[in-house]
Amino acid sequence: MTLKWGFPSLTHIHLTRTPMATKCEGLGLGRLFSHPNSATFPSFLPKEVSKINDPLARTMARKIERLPMTLFETCIMSSCVKPAKRSEKNPVVLLHCFDSSCLEWSYAFPLLEEAGLETWAVDVLGWGFSDLDSLPPCNVETKRSHLYQFWKTYIKRPIVLVGPSLGAAIAVDFAVNHPEAVSVKLSI
Repeated sequence: MTLKWGFPSLTHIHLTRTPMATKCEGLGLGRLFSHPNSATFPSFLPKEVSKINDPLARTMARKIERLPMTLFETCIMSSCVKPAKRSEKNPVVLLHCFDSSCLEWSYAFPLLEEAGLETWAVDVLGWGFSDLDSLPPCNVETKRSHLYQFWKTYIKRPIVLVGPSLGAAIAVDFAVNHPEAVSVKLSI
């Protein structure tokens, strides 16, 4: 197997308004997001992101989006990197470790996509780049509910759930409480 570095063209991706985005817009949370192929970083990222030198991390940062979702009847903007394309196979969902973000997967994400896997990197509630103006308590139940609502809103089929450290703990808890959502759990 030959590993190639780099990314396929993403010009075929079209951004569309989802029903949830329209619902959240009424609450003042609807936003336009940067196209993943853009030369600039999404405006919600801290300005320090421009100091990142690693080309894979820079590419990953450009792909980060905020997706609207409801958590305990509150609309939040949850940050993630979406797959370039959908697949018939079970999607891979990557959770990061403690005090990190989806940027943790800058090296693995493109390799998984190159292998033809539908791959999502999701920021754990309370970390990463999610817009949490009305931050709910970031306890185990809330993190589980966040991941479940994200899954129910955007993925909607059994996933391969991958996580190191804190991400592994969240993955175990999620798989135990929502077995219908997980086909395989991989703790690193």
